[in-house]
Amino acid sequence: MTLSEDARQLYLDRALKAADWFVNTQLEPEFSCDANAGRFLYYYYMPDRKWIPGINWSHGRAIFVLTDAYNITGDRRYLDSAELGARYIRALQPLDPYYEVTYGSIVERFPHENWGGTLDGAQAASAMLMLNKVTGERDYLRHGKAFCDFLLRTWRNDVGFPRHVTYHPEQVFYPGDPIWSIGYATAIPLWHAHNITGEGQYIDLIAKSADFILESQREDGGINCLPEIDSIEELPPNHHWGLGEGIDQYLLRNDDGIVTVVLAACKATGDEKYLDAMVRYADWTIANEP
Repeated sequence: MTLSEDARQLYLDRALKAADWFVNTQLEPEFSCDANAGRFLYYYYMPDRKWIPGINWSHGRAIFVLTDAYNITGDRRYLDSAELGARYIRALQPLDPYYEVTYGSIVERFPHENWGGTLDGAQAASAMLMLNKVTGERDYLRHGKAFCDFLLRTWRNDVGFPRHVTYHPEQVFYPGDPIWSIGYATAIPLWHAHNITGEGQYIDLIAKSADFILESQREDGGINCLPEIDSIEELPPNHHWGLGEGIDQYLLRNDDGIVTVVLAACKATGDEKYLDAMVRYADWTIANEP
């Protein structure tokens, strides 16, 4: 199916309005002691005009939108906004070689916080790699690759990527709850880094991540939050799962981009099992749309 020109323009216009929102609401206070300069918004409550500044993953998503808007339109406003937002991501990523374990990871909300979620940091790292592709600026590549190399160092074949890190003391923590399936979306920046650099060391973890994701796919194509749903007695609902009754409560409704990893594995390896799995997932999604 091919979109009509009218439909294409409709979607583009709406997407660019979202990009404009990021530009127009970006925090740019005049000279002061406010360290929020350049941050995008995380939440905005329209009735009371209350807002919360963005964190690592929401900055990543904002830069996804802005780099695409710049690529499509050539409007410098979008790139300027993305680069200003990237300054905050730089501040969130400690690249002090003294910290050998957590070097390259990305702090969650503010630079001196003692916690960094790996799945969330992956969104910010992907944004830096996108900016490198748009601008050619090697410092963005340096930041993105540092995160990817952190993933290579800390991967474990039994549980995959770390869940989060702390810096004081310096520690890496691994999954112990139902973040199992969505946690493998952490591999997304590995695909971007491979495409930019041509380096092959990332392919193995992309394929292994996709294999872990497929362990949680049901016969009907839906994907659970973890492969062995009877391994946990109670599953508190959240924004990823818990919408259905019985065994359906384990189904992912917000998969945090795991499809990107599985489709990347198909492209990287040529194995059609990954594409077949995502076709089944797409069919399930259409048939079970809430």
